[in-house]
Amino acid sequence: MLGELCGLKSWHHRLHEVHMTGVLKPEVKEGIMKSIPVGKMGSPEDVAKAVLFFAREDSSYITGQVLAVDGGLCAKYREVA
Repeated sequence: MLGELCGLKSWHHRLHEVHMTGVLKPEVKEGIMKSIPVGKMGSPEDVAKAVLFFAREDSSYITGQVLAVDGGLCAKYREVA
């Protein structure tokens, strides 16, 4: 469904073929997850849910925003700065 909205029929397969974090050692992944406030890595589905929200009428009054789908990572470092 989302792939068709974006004109990409195989978006799901392309996202999963990349496996950007697949090359990381387990201890590196664990360190990254500890730094993310929600305690887990994000998934393509997490991003898709945010995109679908903005595509719905429920978000029609929201304009000009940048949404960081990052488990709170940006907010964590913004507090420190």
